[in-house]
Amino acid sequence: DRYQRRVHGYKKVAEYQTLADEKENLKEEFNQEVRSRGFDAIILPACACVATKIGLTGAAGPILNYTGLINLLEYCAGCIPIRKVKKEEQVYESKWNDKSTKVLKEIMAGSEGLPIGIQVAAPPFKEEVCLGLMKVIENSFKFYELKSVSYTHLRAHETGRNLVCRLLLEKKK
Repeated sequence: DRYQRRVHGYKKVAEYQTLADEKENLKEEFNQEVRSRGFDAIILPACACVATKIGLTGAAGPILNYTGLINLLEYCAGCIPIRKVKKEEQVYESKWNDKSTKVLKEIMAGSEGLPIGIQVAAPPFKEEVCLGLMKVIENSFKFYELKSVSYTHLRAHETGRNLVCRLLLEKKK
């Protein structure tokens, strides 16, 4: 497609190999840091805001997605909701007035009751560590005991060797 060629350009095989080598070096550097600190897993945001509204995902995706690094590192990961947006939290304030800010403001408007989640990630082949920590978090926050949440759909996309799923929740009417 012409747009892809214009934006990304063509690369020679050697250029792709250089990028692949840089990715492997980044992964190894990150893994060394995780090991040197004695981490079994990492807890980090899954997204910069609440679940995006239908129709805004495309516009918001690149600015909100915190799962990209974990996918790049080929870590096993899962996202878990820990609480809901409160009435007084339905705003996004920023000194900027760019496209990203406008999208974030639209997403946050009327978001009361939507989930706020975290991402749990563990090094490759440590799924049991990731799932175990997610269970501890789930038991601690007891999100699923909260009222007025229904599962509406599951959105998934494949990235290399991983299938990443994102559960979107809506407030019951």
